[in-house]
Amino acid sequence: MNLEITSTSITVQAREIVNDNTVNYAWNFIEGQLPQVINFNVQRGVSGGDNPFTGNNVISGAYYPDTGKYDVNNNYFTEGDFTLYQSILTTCKGIVTDVQNRG
Repeated sequence: MNLEITSTSITVQAREIVNDNTVNYAWNFIEGQLPQVINFNVQRGVSGGDNPFTGNNVISGAYYPDTGKYDVNNNYFTEGDFTLYQSILTTCKGIVTDVQNRG
């Protein structure tokens, strides 16, 4: 076999709990480059927590580091979601900073 690897990327998936919601993130890591997009979704509740975990994706969106564009789609707005949006944006920017620092 005469294969030449021309590019390698890794899909990174991460999760955090914010205000009793489960937030999932995913982005492609390519060495030496910033992610083109960081995708996220929010599931109401926490597995094993006081707020029952439904597994339903109620918020989804993406952050584009090159332009700073931040898209959010909310299928069921509740009080406190604006705070959640800010937390997600802060995490996305932190991911970009971490990738930059790793070089």
